[in-house]
Amino acid sequence: LSKEINCTFLELPFVFGEVAGGVSLWKPLMKYLGSGWPIFTPKGGTSMVSVAVVAKLAVEEITLGKGHAVQPVSQANMEWKILFKRLSEEIGKPRKVFFLPRVVLSLALKTTQLIHSLMGKEGGLKFGRLTPLLTRELYLYDQLDSTILTHPDTDLTKAFQGTILSSSA
Repeated sequence: LSKEINCTFLELPFVFGEVAGGVSLWKPLMKYLGSGWPIFTPKGGTSMVSVAVVAKLAVEEITLGKGHAVQPVSQANMEWKILFKRLSEEIGKPRKVFFLPRVVLSLALKTTQLIHSLMGKEGGLKFGRLTPLLTRELYLYDQLDSTILTHPDTDLTKAFQGTILSSSA
């Protein structure tokens, strides 16, 4: 018997989809996008993936993977503005999206961190340090990069609907 264990770490971007028996971590955003308030978003964007694709790729890595690897995963790249617009449309409250100046975003995140601290909440993120990340194009998916696990289904509509459903609990 071999004493080695094959292990692959999947590096996941933002994940969308239904949370069976639970509440989505996206609930605060879905509440905001469904509120009717003007939608503000930073410039930049991110990679994303659906729960279904993560599950499929995890099974593939377990059964076919070579192990001992760190594997980035991405299904699609999207600007924050487009993501928030699509989600508001799926919620049924479509409206125009405005860019939020970086300094305002930084102040809002630091204020949120202070409020959470005063309430005794610790989410694991240092909100005050998120501004540089949220205002960049943090894209993983590149069709030419064979080191990134991708999935040809870039339609995230079903995953967005599942996220909205899990956020309404």
